[in-house]
Parts: sequence; structure tokens; C-alpha cells
Amino acid sequence: MTSPTASLDGLDFEEAYRSLQEVVEQLEKGNLPLQDSLALFERGMLLVRRCAAVLDQAEMKIVSLSQELDADLGQVLRNRESNSAPRGGLWGDEEAS
Repeated sequence: MTSPTASLDGLDFEEAYRSLQEVVEQLEKGNLPLQDSLALFERGMLLVRRCAAVLDQAEMKIVSLSQELDADLGQVLRNRESNSAPRGGLWGDEEAS
């Protein structure tokens, strides 16, 4: 059996989730000695934390990209507004002198 504290830092979300599913299946069978069940439970908790960390990183990336997009769109709109500002008089025609 894999050590519960085996490094999980290199696991991507899919690998960690798949491993977590395997842990859950083994625990649900219920035919393990107590020590093995505790070790599996500990590994499961580490896998849950890894999955949560990867999801948090993905969420932060999405927020960052959304903010960049909002800023870019805001700049485009400001540029469009400044380029389409009326020139001259109230109705866009040149004021008579």
C-alpha cells in the first residue's frame, strides 16, 4: 500500500481525484485492518486537500484572466468613445464664427 504521506504536489487534479476515488472504494469495501483503513483515510484527506488546492489555483487564474479581460475591454470602450466624440458644435457640425 502507498504511504499516506507520499508526495502529492506533482499530481494534477485528474490524477488526485482518480486516486481519491480509489481510496473511497477501498474504504467502502470495509475489509481492511484498522491501521490500513486509517492510513487510507489519511491519504484520502491529503488527496482532498490537493484537489482543493488545484481548484483554488484554477479559480485564481480564472479571476485574474477575467480582470485582465475587463481591463482590456474597458480600454477598448474608452478608445472607441474618444474616437467617436462629436467634433464642433452641439449637433456635431462645426460652429459658425
